[in-house]
Amino acid sequence: MGLNIYGWSQTLRNPVIHQEARGNTGKKELILPLEKVLQVLEQPDADRGLWLYKLNEVIHKGIAHYWEDEGLDDYHLRVPWAENYILAALGRVIPDWFGKWEFFDYRKAVERGVGLCSQQSIILLQVLARNGIPAKMLGLSNHRILTAEVEPGQWWILDPDFGVVIEADLEAVEENPGLARIAYEKEVHSKKDIDNMVRMFELKDKRVEPLSVFYKERYYLEPFTYILLWIIPFGLMLPRILGKRPTTLQS
Repeated sequence: MGLNIYGWSQTLRNPVIHQEARGNTGKKELILPLEKVLQVLEQPDADRGLWLYKLNEVIHKGIAHYWEDEGLDDYHLRVPWAENYILAALGRVIPDWFGKWEFFDYRKAVERGVGLCSQQSIILLQVLARNGIPAKMLGLSNHRILTAEVEPGQWWILDPDFGVVIEADLEAVEENPGLARIAYEKEVHSKKDIDNMVRMFELKDKRVEPLSVFYKERYYLEPFTYILLWIIPFGLMLPRILGKRPTTLQS
């Protein structure tokens, strides 16, 4: 119980990320402050298309493109004990599955401030879901992005890791990969990265599913552990609370 309460006073963000350029477009990109990112994420714009652009950009600029083993604990890629002792224990006992954890609670993911394409796409998907905007995870061969409905029947492709928005749906991009090239050339300096992204859109091995299906086990595990980490200490205390007090010997 004490560990849970102590965790409220701790932050998942290492302030060092504000002094380092950790972008993913070939440009020097410093990470935005947490408050600035949350301000955009939690203030929907009446113009959905404009808001999608803002969300995509602020996640791109607010999350450091980083997921290295060296930063496992410095950047809290492995969940700290004070944050969630259940996920922390799983991360140490089963490191292949839980050693590095992508948060599905977008506020915790943004607070930590580091992640790769899948973590950034999860953040955007969760924000859109919270606001009732249809969206799905789009899995390419080795990259995770998303597709969201900007107007009824009209879908765009968003890549917050690169800060790219393609104003077309997946079917249109598959028929004309040049649409992807034009969009990535606006934000990405590396020709190799641009060519790689266009090639992934040309390949057939894509997966488009709701986030809850794409990451079925992890998606439901995270909120369950955040409930369980309070149930366990309360459950251990309950027998003493409900138990009979020892009777006093009478002379």
